[in-house]
Amino acid sequence: MKCGDGHAIFTAECSHSFHFHCIASNVKHGNQICPVCRGKWKEIPLQGGPVLPPNHALMTVIRRVPTRSNSNRHASPVFQAPEPAVFDDDESLDHQPELVRRNLNQNEANSPQISQTPRTPVDLVTVLDNSGTRRLFPLRRMSETGRQQALQAVNSLAANGGTNIAEGLRKGAKDTYTVTGSNQKEPNYQLLLPLAIHGNDNVGFKIPVHAFGFGTDHDASLMHSISEISGGTFSFIETEYAMQDAFAQCIGGLLSVVVKELQVYIECVHSSLCIGSLRAGSYPNRVTTDRRMGSINVGDLYADEERDFLVSVNVPVDISSNETSLIKVRCVYNDPLTKETVTLRSEEVGIKRPERAGQETTSMEVDRQRNRVQAAEAMALARSAAEQGDLAGAVCRAQREMQERMASRHIYETSGRAYVLSGLSSHSWQRATARGDSTDGSSYQTPSMTEMVNLSRVTLLGSPSTQRLVGVAQSFASQPKPR
Repeated sequence: MKCGDGHAIFTAECSHSFHFHCIASNVKHGNQICPVCRGKWKEIPLQGGPVLPPNHALMTVIRRVPTRSNSNRHASPVFQAPEPAVFDDDESLDHQPELVRRNLNQNEANSPQISQTPRTPVDLVTVLDNSGTRRLFPLRRMSETGRQQALQAVNSLAANGGTNIAEGLRKGAKDTYTVTGSNQKEPNYQLLLPLAIHGNDNVGFKIPVHAFGFGTDHDASLMHSISEISGGTFSFIETEYAMQDAFAQCIGGLLSVVVKELQVYIECVHSSLCIGSLRAGSYPNRVTTDRRMGSINVGDLYADEERDFLVSVNVPVDISSNETSLIKVRCVYNDPLTKETVTLRSEEVGIKRPERAGQETTSMEVDRQRNRVQAAEAMALARSAAEQGDLAGAVCRAQREMQERMASRHIYETSGRAYVLSGLSSHSWQRATARGDSTDGSSYQTPSMTEMVNLSRVTLLGSPSTQRLVGVAQSFASQPKPR
């Protein structure tokens, strides 16, 4: 719709815009449905100005906001309600896992099924930087009605140019943020995140942000930093073909959370023992000053996920016994179903001290984890070298799959950086991410993620628009890869 010609423009809560006098006349005759997306309006335009229903969360004074000017036209005023300070119009949720399971059976009887085991409800907020300024959709139950409303909100999306990621994150967290000038060479991306998202060192992760970078036109460093600070993952989606799989994989994990706020504690048993190092990737960890105890803030775990951490200890000389006790481990977490705090304790880990040393067998599992950590460290060094302009040094340190992404400065800037960062995100969190044009190569993909990806693909193949979508995907897939 073109603005101008002296007409006032009314922008509805579904983000569609109309000449004010036209839509007011339409509503006057009893039509409160958007002509474009068929969404039912709560904010109703009348000749005297938009009027909200009594006691509605968006009840406020209407103000006139100038739109961006067109090339040969003057901007016309837009009637738009200012956003409330606090979003309190979310639909209430009865936290009963049995209800979730029953709804799935009822609503998806004629579609491919996912696992019907009970799970806790999930509050999932999507922040899409389309340069709009309004909150399009509150938290709703994903009942049949909620799904239809969500689809209407999605269909109303349109890009307007410009970006403001910080404002989107603020809306998603119902909080405030601060962006200040800095003379540092490296930008402080934490300033973009509200406290409700990144918390602090004492409380750990509060709202993990899983970031998705599309194509070559996004700030991979910024999005990766946001995910790292908040405890989420960063995925690089190079083609439209991988877009649906990437989202399905992430949601498949989020819908299978079985452990919340997991804390791991390591304690030395032998009086002369101390912790040498604690390698936990991106997970916040600390070792006490006497190096007798260590802790790792793991956060949430999905079903079938495992976490492996390397603990190095300095074993003292001891000839008083045939075996020396080294460490013991304690795990504390919240059960999301029962809401109870659970504590698990391991047996003491010891080492045999025979009189004569023999041929000891190397633990394959420990060796595998050590190789994983070394690969992640090499990846980080390759990225650092590439950022400093040393592409030759970066190629030497990078894994073979990443070397072609660092063949030139142009290739690295357009796809290499995002590809490396998504790999770093996966290894540092030990969690699956999308990289390039696929999610299939992730060694951290859980059965719940795989199941959701397969369900998403089946649903796509059964939709009326399959041929059009497949055609678009094939056209993207046929484009030449970086060499």
